[in-house]
Amino acid sequence: MSQIRTKRYGQGNQFKRIYLISPRHPDNFWSMQGTAELLGAKTLMPNAALATLMALTPPGINVEYVLCDENVSELDWNMPCDLAVITGATLHKRRIHELCAGFRQRGIKVALGGAYASINHDLCSNLADFHFIGES
Repeated sequence: MSQIRTKRYGQGNQFKRIYLISPRHPDNFWSMQGTAELLGAKTLMPNAALATLMALTPPGINVEYVLCDENVSELDWNMPCDLAVITGATLHKRRIHELCAGFRQRGIKVALGGAYASINHDLCSNLADFHFIGES
């Protein structure tokens, strides 16, 4: 596994670590992974939501982010973190459920948002400790 890359915001020595996760695209028509492979790319549709969340961190918040887009990097189930944040679309349904269950089983709090969590809020109400619906 490659070296962990983090981005810190705030000052001092005490930071909460947040693991930001974008699920891997399933192998189907909608993910266009076949096209990505033909072009020699890892993915054609990177999720910008988590990077945007990082950029919107207000000053004075001591937080350290670890970003994992499963389409370009490997998920670390043993990542030491205070919170796992997961986002995805309806095509990621199965993987979102796996990720939420996996981190909660490890005792890590989970925040879930994104298109799938908003459109299917009734299916997601018990998946995470924090559930964001709509534009957050």
